[in-house]
Amino acid sequence: MYLPFNEITIHNDFFQNEDGLQDNDIILMFIDFIKESIKKNCIDGFLVDSSVVIIESSIIKRWLNNSLVSREHKSLLRTILGKYFQTVETPLMDCSIEIDSKIYFSKGAAISIDRSCDFILNLRTNYSWCLERQNYICQKFDDNDNFTLDKKELIQLSTIENLPLLLDYNKCVSYKQISSGQDLWEKWEILFPNLIKCFNVKHCLYENPEKNHIDKIIEQLDYLQQYFSNNNGMFSFEKLKLLGLDASDESISVKNDPNLKKDRLFRLPDGDNKYFFYHLKFYGKFETRIYFLPTEKNSKCYIGYIGKHLKTKKF
Repeated sequence: MYLPFNEITIHNDFFQNEDGLQDNDIILMFIDFIKESIKKNCIDGFLVDSSVVIIESSIIKRWLNNSLVSREHKSLLRTILGKYFQTVETPLMDCSIEIDSKIYFSKGAAISIDRSCDFILNLRTNYSWCLERQNYICQKFDDNDNFTLDKKELIQLSTIENLPLLLDYNKCVSYKQISSGQDLWEKWEILFPNLIKCFNVKHCLYENPEKNHIDKIIEQLDYLQQYFSNNNGMFSFEKLKLLGLDASDESISVKNDPNLKKDRLFRLPDGDNKYFFYHLKFYGKFETRIYFLPTEKNSKCYIGYIGKHLKTKKF
């Protein structure tokens, strides 16, 4: 996903931020949002009209010339603008917004609307850019040369606090794109940022072409993601069960049997091998086991195996 930048947020009219935020606070929030959105695989990059040179705007130039701003932060902003921002031509439409009884035309909004993107990236230089959503008036000629006038609501993004909006949107889009185990493997990090997939899982998923089975696996992983994204303490089977998961540890007989224990040895992404004894169970047509191993801080977990019931003393 490429997120258009709203160039009017660097307009000279908006340098006096009503929240009392100084240039440094505004720009660091902007940098932090971009870093996190890329880190969490929410964004592939950003789009800006070819006539807009962000680094030449007054607020950015003033910040770059401020001796109190660290050299590291200045370098980071230059890198971000050079690496992740692409220039595009604005479509033939006018998109306007009224701020403090004054009309502004946004090329970034026109790019968003033309590309059916519900989001726009702002620099938080005015209280108006702190609102979650803003309405833009869009004027253009349609394919039959008829003049059209529409209102379009765009979701505004400017700080890390806005990131959940983007994450939820990307999850919804990714869910709709999954029809096989291969799709799930490729979309994994977007859907389950707290679940770390191990090498063996790729083989497990690629062997599952049935969409109904994949949907059931996603449902279980979704609950597991929910648990670990909100967990910062001790691991608890009871809390997992409150989410509706059938979770358990392996029996002593399995742990004491070298051959059975070996079946539960899986390789982590760093190449280390660990035994996985905790597992989820679901039954029916697609009876499956999902073996997982919480990290030391219990805020994430490894997924080592997704597949059929592994051998036990009784089975």
